[in-house]
Amino acid sequence: MYKVLWNASVLATGAATSIVFFHTFQGFQRKSVLAESVVESDVTSVEESSLDLELRQVQVFFRHGARTPLHTLEGFKQVSYDVDLVMRPHLLSLFPYERISSHSGLPIDWSPYEHRLRRKDLLSGGAICGQLTSYGQEQMYNLGLRIRDTYREQLDLSTFNPNQFYVLSTNITRTVESARCVIAGIYGTDQLKDYDEAHDIQQKDLEEAQEKFSRAFETHNKKSSSSSSSSSTCLNNSVSMVYNTERQPVTYDKQLYESIQNRNDAVDKVHRFWHNVMTHHPTLGKRLPKEELKALLHLRQLEVEEFQTKFTSGFRFKFHFDSNPHFYNKKICKEVTVQPDGSLVSSFVTDIKWKKGRSLKKLDSSKSGDTGPLSLFSWLSVKKLEVFDPISQALKESWRDPLEFYQHVSYKMDHSTTKKINFVFLYDDMKARLTHGWDFPKGLQEFFGNTVDNGTLMMYHAMTGRHERERQVVTSLAVGRLLTDMVNRAEGAMRGVNPQRLCLYSSHDSTMVSLLESLGLWKNVWPPFGADLRLEIYQDKNISTDFYVRVMLLGEPVKLRGQDKELIRWENFRKVVDSYSISQEDFDRICASNFLKEVAKDLLQHEEGEKLEAKKSKTISETPAGM
Repeated sequence: MYKVLWNASVLATGAATSIVFFHTFQGFQRKSVLAESVVESDVTSVEESSLDLELRQVQVFFRHGARTPLHTLEGFKQVSYDVDLVMRPHLLSLFPYERISSHSGLPIDWSPYEHRLRRKDLLSGGAICGQLTSYGQEQMYNLGLRIRDTYREQLDLSTFNPNQFYVLSTNITRTVESARCVIAGIYGTDQLKDYDEAHDIQQKDLEEAQEKFSRAFETHNKKSSSSSSSSSTCLNNSVSMVYNTERQPVTYDKQLYESIQNRNDAVDKVHRFWHNVMTHHPTLGKRLPKEELKALLHLRQLEVEEFQTKFTSGFRFKFHFDSNPHFYNKKICKEVTVQPDGSLVSSFVTDIKWKKGRSLKKLDSSKSGDTGPLSLFSWLSVKKLEVFDPISQALKESWRDPLEFYQHVSYKMDHSTTKKINFVFLYDDMKARLTHGWDFPKGLQEFFGNTVDNGTLMMYHAMTGRHERERQVVTSLAVGRLLTDMVNRAEGAMRGVNPQRLCLYSSHDSTMVSLLESLGLWKNVWPPFGADLRLEIYQDKNISTDFYVRVMLLGEPVKLRGQDKELIRWENFRKVVDSYSISQEDFDRICASNFLKEVAKDLLQHEEGEKLEAKKSKTISETPAGM
């Protein structure tokens, strides 16, 4: 099966394969060019013939393939990104996979940024903003073919081995799908699909269990309706009232009960199933703050019981949790009773035993002035409910047919925010048009060069800092953790403790900018779609402790900052990247401190001084000659 992660998203194929997606990337490969050009070179011609080198590991960092624009030009006619033409799937690169977190190794939901993209207005033609197009998929598939052809013999890529393969990506659709296409180009989908049999069986079991449950539920409703019509207080022989282990009344239907147990067994095999269902339910998803979403990651089962007594009837909701950092309860129960006058009350609520400082219960609305809708955990705590309780209804809908909401994505339009167009946004739409064969409005053609130059400068400043004084700090925060990961994996391969021969990093132009700056390769050129950077690590066959590195950018060997050769010793490579590398602990400490504010304050004072000098110079330059 294939898995893809969050923070670093991991695309995993097979039991031991990790395909992680991280927000920084770098890539090294033999001579493979960007998706738009193909140039390959002979690995044996790297340096002096006196060296007898063996390729030990290749790391490939690439920008995703061509995509739909993130921003469109206001006031100009849009081009049509037809979902059946421009967005059709690339059949040679399709294989099933699952996204998993690089931190926990567990399946995860898409990035919040990805959800925001999907809530934006659709482009003309029906496509979503920022999605990989058919041409982009072809670009990345071809990159995979070039990687295969270049390293097949030296890295033994003819057979897929999950233990020798690693992939990291950001948790965004276009980078995940780009990684998928590259992998398919390297190994072919026939091999990859062989690893997905377990996933197919798991999904099939769940669908069959839900189908049996739906049939039993319909039969149960008919039985209950028949019982109600014959007697208002008695149920027939098929549907009876029993007491559960907590001595609470519950409507019991043997056939329905068995189907529920069968479905529960199937759900247990799907990681974070109910979290996925509830976050994608249109009502529940809006009532789940960030901290509650984290708590629901530990929700293992949801049960809904119906009960009826002589005077009342209602539903009982049971939430079964694994151990979690928020509360001690393994089971939380809430009973909602319909009173004779039609009002709803909570006749029973489990007392949630919160861990210190981790309570999710909102303040009392009468004291806080909060008149907004209740969140899920606030709903669990209140006694009196609305006449129409939307959370109770949503939970019943989720329990009744969870597959209707499982992995469902809402495509509602969000007109709540607007942004001014800047050079980066303008270039984004222009580049997307040109890449897919469309021209941009004639009125903008004369501004294209200026747009590219200014957009590139804005991107560079955003990812590396506006001033030289902050360049190292900002670049380290942007790409330092990835450099650390890259070095650790390479040195693990050198020591023989890391079996990974090929590492793929799928990311964005913003990450590529920071990476190029850290290596001294930035040339004021916006990284194009499918651009790749490769790190080739060689071992001297005669001196086993000697390792060498060669970096390839767009298929050509390059010299790093301060180096006079393309093939350099590993120690020299470390000197280049160590000043920008940063650990996760240091990253967290810097972000939690006032360090960045102090840097910004110092830079602002420095900038004000520069402006004053510039103003004096401008006054002098604008003074007419002779005055």
